[in-house]
Amino acid sequence: MKAILLAGGRGTRMGSLTEDTPKPLVIVGGRMLIERVIEKLAAAGVTHIILSIGYLAEQFEKVLGDGSRWGVNFLYSVEGEPRGTGGAMALAAQRYLAPDDVVVVVNADLISDHSIREQLDFHMQQNADITLHVREVDDPRRFGMVRCDSNWQVTEFIEKPDTISREWINAGTYVVEGSALLAITERQPLSWEREVLPELIAAGSRVLAFRENVYFRDVGTIDDIHAAEGEGR
Repeated sequence: MKAILLAGGRGTRMGSLTEDTPKPLVIVGGRMLIERVIEKLAAAGVTHIILSIGYLAEQFEKVLGDGSRWGVNFLYSVEGEPRGTGGAMALAAQRYLAPDDVVVVVNADLISDHSIREQLDFHMQQNADITLHVREVDDPRRFGMVRCDSNWQVTEFIEKPDTISREWINAGTYVVEGSALLAITERQPLSWEREVLPELIAAGSRVLAFRENVYFRDVGTIDDIHAAEGEGR
């Protein structure tokens, strides 16, 4: 089982914290932000984690090593220039994936109690092409809003909407068939959320929503760090 851990962003909203340190390596609640995601992937049975990195890429291997301390193997996919989330996933897939791989893709700045193992099981039981974790929020403007039919097949994906209402949102963890990632048309920069997912939905790919309302925090700002630590994370 493989995963792509998206860890290449600049982290500009973190201010001085990310001037010399990549956001995933920032300390939150006494440990690196990225550690929580690595532990969740390992607990779900993932054995190979592809770290998709860019900003201050040289620090990751020095700090994290080969993954053995978490019982996994790390593979490093380094972006020479920013490619966007879709471009980073495409590059990692071209380097390390086969069409028949089932791949977990997750952002490195998430703190979440959701079950990756249950999402994987749901994906395989439903014979989906892509499964995304969704949860409900009262204000979806920071996230991607998800519309589904009665069978929870995704019909529309609206990135960072303007409306304030209780909605299902994209919670940043995906299970994806390797063939879907290998078919991404190379463009730079390319957004998985704003471009690739809507194109796949329009083309008829079986994109399903895995619903789980559990603790979730997208750690994008210093205020998010303080909030997470105040919540005991």
